[in-house]
Amino acid sequence: MNLGNMAIIGAVLLLMLRSLSYGQTLSSAVASISTYSPFLDQINELTAEYLKHEVQSGEEMPTSPVPVTLKDVSFSYSGRDSTLKDVSFQIEGTDLVGIIGPSGSGKSTIAQLVLGLREPTEGCIHVGGTPLPRVDRSWWCRNTAFVPQEPKLITGTIADNIRFFRDGIEDEDIERVANDVNLLDAINALPRGIDTHIGPKGTELSGGQRQRISIARALVTRPRLIVMDEPTSSLDAASEAVVIESLESLKGQTAILLIAHRMSTIAICDKIVVVEHGRVTAVGDHKSLVSTNPYYKNAVRGI
Repeated sequence: MNLGNMAIIGAVLLLMLRSLSYGQTLSSAVASISTYSPFLDQINELTAEYLKHEVQSGEEMPTSPVPVTLKDVSFSYSGRDSTLKDVSFQIEGTDLVGIIGPSGSGKSTIAQLVLGLREPTEGCIHVGGTPLPRVDRSWWCRNTAFVPQEPKLITGTIADNIRFFRDGIEDEDIERVANDVNLLDAINALPRGIDTHIGPKGTELSGGQRQRISIARALVTRPRLIVMDEPTSSLDAASEAVVIESLESLKGQTAILLIAHRMSTIAICDKIVVVEHGRVTAVGDHKSLVSTNPYYKNAVRGI
């Protein structure tokens, strides 16, 4: 066999080996697609369902989202007894309003109603003097923000998490809100500042730091109303204390509706709404409720 034939045979063998490698890669890709196909179908079904039930938007844009006024608001989930009944209270100016009550009393449902994620079965909610259903949805979303119980961070940098896919948010804005939530010094101590990677879903940060980033994310667009649903419930005492300090520093800057069950969190509020069994049983400040409301008094005592 001459050298020319050997070269041809070598080239053919090399092509066959590469083809085998590409074929294995293609086979693996097809298997992955087959595995994830049901999940893709589920996403498509959910997307279609959301589009089919798109929330209707009004056209009015009040001068401000506050005051937020709930008047005789009731709500019930389909086929169930009322979760809320005749709830009335108001969030004004830059008030820090707290909601406290037993588990299952309807606190989170109030948050969803205020945000416009659900509509009252009875009664009405006015924002800036306008019925919420008549308010332009885009305007409402620009002027409100939500902080959940568990911070949902993405794999990326601190800046990525505070910016959260929104255009027009500069590094200066990120540093401003980091300072507002008492996090800037800790960020500046990191190797790359706000561009420091925080690991998968923020795993390299403490619970208190993750929650403060979540609060900074809500603040960065300068909303006029922030709704917080149990922002300290999953934190240890030290982390909770740091987050409470951040919340206190926000008083007077924006209106906040704060849902909590820990007295150490709720006691910083200007006004506290006590909700029991779906009804508002008292509205007042910490000092007055301790002496007038049995549930609140027992909660302070830890009973």
